[in-house]
Amino acid sequence: MKTIPHIRRSQKKMVIKSSGKPCFATYPEDKDLYEALGIPPSITRIVLFPSKAEKNEPKQNISSLEEELEGLGFKVLPKSEITPLRFKTPVPQKSHKYTMEKIQNILEVSQKELAEIIGCSPKKIWSILNVKKECFKRKGDINNFNQFVSLINQLLGIFKEESLKTWMKTPQKNLGNKKPIDLFISGKVEPLRDWIYRQLEGVYE
Repeated sequence: MKTIPHIRRSQKKMVIKSSGKPCFATYPEDKDLYEALGIPPSITRIVLFPSKAEKNEPKQNISSLEEELEGLGFKVLPKSEITPLRFKTPVPQKSHKYTMEKIQNILEVSQKELAEIIGCSPKKIWSILNVKKECFKRKGDINNFNQFVSLINQLLGIFKEESLKTWMKTPQKNLGNKKPIDLFISGKVEPLRDWIYRQLEGVYE
């Protein structure tokens, strides 16, 4: 398979082994891709599906990028089927407070629990929520916050808000009978990441 820089190696292997599974790809900085495919810049994640074009399918006016992707066996979902992420990532500094407030409400967690999840002090969380124009400034805090928000975005692609609140606080057999919120707080989120990707693959099969 020809190398595509914006698709990870593990995703290429998945495509080679199965013609029915989607390839999840993120394009945080590739403005040319969005413009070429006519995707709004607010979209930060699209799904590419392995697809075999029909032999007699009429040729349409498509961009060179679309043609290259089709030649590699991919089909891009139409814009009408692309759902924007709930929270923009990376989170702009001016949106740190808004995003944190919304996620705190969705998960029903305390400021102390948010601090443990992000790996910062409770005082910092309080400042962002209560002091005008306060935001994360340390690189490590910013990275942790963005990763946390990305996982919440993915979970909101699987659950409705009310269902997510219940699921987060209920021991899950597929997660070693751990509560998802406890995995967040402990920082041991790899089992949760793996579970999320399996669910997303299942949704788009």
